[in-house]
Amino acid sequence: MNVVVADVTPEPAGSTLILHARGEFDISTVGVLSTALEHAHASGLNVTLECREVAFMDAGTAHVIAASSAALASDGRELRIVNAPPALRKLLVLSKMGGLLAM
Repeated sequence: MNVVVADVTPEPAGSTLILHARGEFDISTVGVLSTALEHAHASGLNVTLECREVAFMDAGTAHVIAASSAALASDGRELRIVNAPPALRKLLVLSKMGGLLAM
């Protein structure tokens, strides 16, 4: 069985950079997402984090997303999260990050 621990693939889409996240993100793999978000911030584009294939995300990873969102906002850009599975949506809402979820 192939289990993707953590992977993020960027896809430019006009004024937005879509980051396709997949796998499990925790203390041992959050660096993959953190690096992708840093590169996305440097791109000068808005960022969409596509989470359809995210199997797990811990609170530390949510903190990394919150910090990236704040950094982008300070530059007049935004981070949106799309296609979050129910457990991830719940984590983001409980972490007071529900506003990042695209409906």
